[in-house]
This record gives sequence, C-alpha cells and structure tokens, in this order.
Amino acid sequence: AALIVILAFSYFVQYYLFLTYRLLLNADQLGFIQLIVHSISLILNTIVSVVLIKLHCSVHFVKLVSSFIFLCQPLFLKLYVDRKYNLNLKIKLVGEPIKQKWNGFGQHLASVVLINANIIVLTLFSTLQNVSIYSVYYLVAHGAKAVLASMTTGIQAMFGNMYAKNEIKQLTDSFTGITWIFNFIVIVLFTVVGILLVPFVSVYTKGVTDANYIQPIFAVIITVAYAMYCIRIPYNLLVFAAGRYKETQTSSFIEAALNVVISVFSVKMFGLNGVAVGTFLAMFYRTTYFAYYLSRHIIKKSMMEYFKLLFVDILCVILAVLFTLKISLGELTYLSLVVMAVKVGFITLAVNIVVNVLFYRRMFAEAKTYLLKIIKR
Repeated sequence: AALIVILAFSYFVQYYLFLTYRLLLNADQLGFIQLIVHSISLILNTIVSVVLIKLHCSVHFVKLVSSFIFLCQPLFLKLYVDRKYNLNLKIKLVGEPIKQKWNGFGQHLASVVLINANIIVLTLFSTLQNVSIYSVYYLVAHGAKAVLASMTTGIQAMFGNMYAKNEIKQLTDSFTGITWIFNFIVIVLFTVVGILLVPFVSVYTKGVTDANYIQPIFAVIITVAYAMYCIRIPYNLLVFAAGRYKETQTSSFIEAALNVVISVFSVKMFGLNGVAVGTFLAMFYRTTYFAYYLSRHIIKKSMMEYFKLLFVDILCVILAVLFTLKISLGELTYLSLVVMAVKVGFITLAVNIVVNVLFYRRMFAEAKTYLLKIIKR
C-alpha cells in the first residue's frame, strides 16, 4: 500500500497540477523544452537509482527518491511558463472553451482499453505464464512506440495552426511529407525490432524457466500490430488537430471492442497468438479508417496513396527479412545482441532506402536536401 502511494504521488502532481503547462508548451511548438527537462530527469534518476540500489536501499526508498526527482520536471516547467507568458489565472471562463472535451475523453478511454485489454483477457481466460510472456514482449513493442511518439512533439500544433488558417494546400503537402518520413522510420525501426525480438527475449530471459518465452509467431504478430499503431500517428494527430473528436469517436469504440471481442474468442484456441491477432485487426481497422476519413473530409487525398505506402512497407519488410535470414545471435549475450542489431539495422536501412528511392524518388530527394541543410546549419 505504501509503495502504491509513493508511485502515485509523482504522477498525481504531474498530471493534476502541471499538465496544462505541458499542453501550453506543446501548443506553442515548444515541446522540446519539456523533452530536454524530461531527459535530464531520466538520466539523473538512473544514476541516483543505481547508487541507491548498490547501497542496498529498499525499493520504497528508491522509488520515493525517484518521485522527488521527477517532481522537479513540472516545477521547472511552471517557472518557465510563468516567466514566458505572464499568465493571468484569475480570469473566469465565459462559455465552453473545449466543446468536444467529452468526446476526446471518450476516445482516450477507448485507447486505454485498447492498450490494456490484452493483459486483462490473458489474466481472466488464459494462464499467468502467458501474462508474463506477453509483458516481456510488450516491454519492447511499447518502448519502440514510445520512442516514435516522442518524435511527434509539436506536429499536432503545427497541423492545427495550418488548419485554423485554412492553409489546406500547405497542410496537405506538409502532411504528405511528414507521413512518408514517419512511415519510413516506423518500418525501419519495427523491422529491426521484429527480427531481433526473439533473440532479445532469449538473452533477457536467460536462465528463467517459469515459462516458454520463445514465441516467434507471437513476436511477429505483436510487432506488426504496434507498427500499424505507429503508422497511424500522423493521421491521428491531424484528425485531432482539426478538432474532429466527435466525428471519429465511434471508430475508437469499435477499435477497442474489436480487440476485446476477438481476443476473448480466440485466446482459448490460439493463446497469445489469438490476443495478438485481435490487437492487429483492431489497429489495422482504425488506421485505415483515419486514412479514409482524412481523404474524405480534411485534405482530400486519394486512398490509393495510403495503400501504396502499405505495399512499399510490406515489400521493404519482406526484402529485409530475406537479406538477414543468415544473421544469427550466436552466444546468448548482450554483446552478441548488439552486434546482431548493428548488422540487421544496416541491412534494413539500406533496403528501405533503395525501395523508397524507386517508389518515392521525389520525396526522398526532398528529404535528403532538407537533411543536408540541417547538418550544414
């Protein structure tokens, strides 16, 4: 009970008292400030935690110190916002400033159900060994998703600014470029993750015998599912930047329901694989729905561009897998895993570059020119 209070304390303060400051910085396209502060906090917390663990401090004390370290984040953001904006917090609201807030809340709730339903389904209808196996694989997939999500800070604010000014042509061009670049990164990252997932789990669970953690089919399905989730992030950002919460909320409920229903009905027969299939189908449905909604209501793009991207993605993944078939882990050590990751990463990146040059020559040339400008600067 004490540990729960300690863990909850930092989150409560961050989200209840200081979330609005983070949202304000994101809206002003200054999200990099909180990313810098968060990075410093993570590094400091890691160093302090290692020292405390080496000194054989209790888990309660280690987490309590971590809570106070992370508490510094919102305090710093508050000081920065107060100095930059000189906000008057005594002004009373007139009318409803966020007309679709309950629709947004409903979509967020559906997202929470989507992400967390699998653990509950496995707990109720499968074995605790499968829960343990799922948690290990989810650790990697969720980590990759978090890395990609952190790269989109400020994009929604940029989309929203263009949409509010009715700059649809500029919005369409920006969205097309960002979608392609982000899609390229997603496929490279998740192809590497998919190839290395089982080797990583082999090293990570070395000597653990409570369950069979080597699940290659499950690894492939769960990787594809979360890759699909990440592919839709730019679509999601644009829909929300345009304030279309009410119009798209039904799809969020359908997505969550698909995951729960398919997982419940398939977990008894297929175990972990059944749950992963439910997650993939649900995420594929909503990603496609977002592409369709945008093409009809906001930027008027052809759905063929979405399907072309998926075709190129599948081609890149197949070729990368074929070219890396002979690369093996060798010894069950983290050093061998790093060596394997370097080889797989280099081949996967090369394959994606070649394929995208063939199918998106203009987009690739523009991206290369922009990147070179950044490097020179």
